[in-house]
Amino acid sequence: MPLHVHTFGPPDGRPLLALPGLRGPGLVWRHLAETQLADMRVYAPDLRGQGSSVQEPPWTLEQHAADVLDTLDAIGLPEVDVVAQSFSGAVAVSLNAAASGRVRRLILLDPTIRVPAGVADVMARRALDERAEGGREEGGPAHPAAVVTGFSELARPLPDPPTGTAILFVVATRSPAWRGYLPDWQDALGADLTVVEVDCGHQVLLEEPERTGELIRAFVR
Repeated sequence: MPLHVHTFGPPDGRPLLALPGLRGPGLVWRHLAETQLADMRVYAPDLRGQGSSVQEPPWTLEQHAADVLDTLDAIGLPEVDVVAQSFSGAVAVSLNAAASGRVRRLILLDPTIRVPAGVADVMARRALDERAEGGREEGGPAHPAAVVTGFSELARPLPDPPTGTAILFVVATRSPAWRGYLPDWQDALGADLTVVEVDCGHQVLLEEPERTGELIRAFVR
């Protein structure tokens, strides 16, 4: 099902699909799109269970990828560069596995591809506790069950390396995100994988917008 999409930039700008994290709608990309990527046409969807997109389950990685593909079809983009932050890194990897020909280049901003089951459990419980205490979801409202399911999806077995696509992997040096698979990815992907470190926390696009914009522009040109 096509997702609700926030669109920024000129209609004739180079298209870029920008996927948000687990608890933020597509609007989290507004500042970066308007200040650092102003000449690009940025499409930033709310994932299923977020913002104005469909809220109903399933909220699996495969369903998120299918929704993104439906959205690309609705927009009319046969191929597009994709940038993904945090949880949507796992969505982007699923998208590439389902339809690698649709992803021209892939930028992963401190992606959360997998977390140990115990950590996923703690993160899911914390998200529910924050909601019960009246805390605001980071970046905007999200369906609580979609958030919990998202953490569960991250505890699944690690997917195969996303071969066949040029990938920029941005490591946030002050982030606790688990990256134990990265050496295996480097061996499997070789020259297709570029790793860059940025001195910031997990929310790379919010903490380092200028550097993020610079990296995106250089990689997709």
